[in-house]
Amino acid sequence: YKIAKTMKLKIFWSSSLIVMFAANIFAQTDTLNTPSRLRTKIYFIAGGGWSIPLGEYASTNIADLQSGFAKTGFCSFVFGNYLASEKRKEFFDKLSKYKKVDSGGTYLNNVGGKVQSKLQFEMKHKFAIVFENSSRVGYTTEKILTSLAAKTIPIYWGNPEIHKEFNEKRFINCHRYKNFDEVIEKVKEIDNNDDLY
Repeated sequence: YKIAKTMKLKIFWSSSLIVMFAANIFAQTDTLNTPSRLRTKIYFIAGGGWSIPLGEYASTNIADLQSGFAKTGFCSFVFGNYLASEKRKEFFDKLSKYKKVDSGGTYLNNVGGKVQSKLQFEMKHKFAIVFENSSRVGYTTEKILTSLAAKTIPIYWGNPEIHKEFNEKRFINCHRYKNFDEVIEKVKEIDNNDDLY
């Protein structure tokens, strides 16, 4: 009882892959639940700085917003982290050989500057490259939810168990294919068949 009375509980929460040793309890998006770690799903609590409906469009009817956006673009790519896995750039380069991928973030930007709204930018595209910063079981951020809200087809890489959180009939799961060439063939098939899209 004396120890519990004087002990200070430290809780550390992170939406990224950060190792923290000074906390008694971790709350991170990148791990599964353990006695000292509580997995949180960032897409349920994100807001403020993240450009997803819970933050940017909390008071906006998404259906009304989407009605003003025709799918005039092929695929979007909105990232700022240039230190993330090279898989992101590798896939961007490969898919860009098929059709132009519009990059609206600060990383690999090819649209003349950073877009003001990731959600509105993605709404104009049929597909969205949705790659996490790294691949780790349980590491799922807001990226896929933003793309689903934008009614794009997310091309997802990151959490190998993403199928346990989202309906795989609604996105392309890169983890289900042998390599990126097979993923791109699937994108081409959907892109050229309105019934599949």
